Amino acid sequence: MIGFDEALHLALNNVSPLPVESLSTRDALGRTAAKEVRAVVDSPSVDASIKDGFAVFSQRILIHATPSRPVETAL
Repeated sequence: MIGFDEALHLALNNVSPLPVESLSTRDALGRTAAKEVRAVVDSPSVDASIKDGFAVFSQRILIHATPSRPVETAL
């Protein structure tokens, strides 16, 4: 058996990256990107927070919340 440092040295000196390929998104499933991938459009294209259940409360409201007096939300 060899130690970690020797194994790392052997791996780094004997392994090289595969060449870069251009693939469709479908064909790239399960693969690793060679560089950063960015979307060309925002998705969703609108601010959907009004319908996705997320909300933000200000510090002024939350500072007074307790287990017996929780912050209530209006739907």
